[in-house]
Amino acid sequence: MTIIFSFSNPLNVFAIHISKPIPYLKKTEFLSNETIDLQGWIKYDREHASDVWVQVSLEKQLNTLTSKNVTSNANGNFSATLSIPDGTEDGNYTVSVLSPCQKIHDNICINQLEEIPITIKNSE
Repeated sequence: MTIIFSFSNPLNVFAIHISKPIPYLKKTEFLSNETIDLQGWIKYDREHASDVWVQVSLEKQLNTLTSKNVTSNANGNFSATLSIPDGTEDGNYTVSVLSPCQKIHDNICINQLEEIPITIKNSE
């Protein structure tokens, strides 16, 4: 009697790495001579995540006016201060906070973006 076992390759299964920024501002209206002070934390599997790279940008209609890269601290918190560029017109803008994937993690990672709408008014 001969018994033959056949094993097929299992489907490729990847865990998805999701580090989500949870940003907040103390206010959403700014004068053009003020700075935008953002705080937040990185959520990963319902916990705070440390050493996560975060891109913070001030944007208008997908055009970046200024940006800063920061890293979450040992407690998973981050902060960034953006200066509003000279000549910025009155209007509605967006503070975008991105937790990007590193290129080597493309197959197991999804970029996580949070946006906060703000208004900027001329200080003059």
